[in-house]
This record gives sequence, C-alpha cells and structure tokens, in this order.
Amino acid sequence: MTSIMTSPDEAPWIRARVVPPHCDESVIERIGPLTPYMTQTIVEDAIASGRGTTVQLEMRSPDPRHELEHLRRRVDLLTGRGIHVAVRRAQRSRPRRAA
Repeated sequence: MTSIMTSPDEAPWIRARVVPPHCDESVIERIGPLTPYMTQTIVEDAIASGRGTTVQLEMRSPDPRHELEHLRRRVDLLTGRGIHVAVRRAQRSRPRRAA
C-alpha cells in the first residue's frame, strides 16, 4: 500500500477498532498516525478476524475530507471479503505535542 503521507509527524491520527463477528473474540484497537504500516496492520487484523468482522475507523485531522476518501479506497478490499468498514471523522483534531 502506498500513501501520500511520508512521515508519521505529518500523518493524520486514526483510531481503528477491529470487531470480530463473535462476541467471545477479542476486539483489536489501534491508535496512531495513519502510515502505510498502520493501514496494512489494520487490514491484516481484519482479514485474520474473518467474514462478518466490522472495522471502525475514526480519523483525527484538521481537514480530513481528502484523507478520509483516500483511506476508504485503501481499505475497500475488505468489503469484498465480507468485512464491514465504517469510516468517520473524529470531533477533535490530533493533540499537539509538547515542545
């Protein structure tokens, strides 16, 4: 997978929850910069959880419209495997780092 983001410092932050189809399985939650590595990890988590899994993605970015669409295209392959993907914008922007 490729990304227009080149650095974790420049990437929007994402919160991803991979919810397996059965209640007795563990939910996987990942929070961090949306790098190609993070995207690939989320996709692999979802595929390993199998058909019926739900992936909830919440992005924190000052202007996420373009980034949300780009993310949707990157995880679109999951829907063909019976995995539901819900992408939304977070209400707050990414917290600033202390200097």
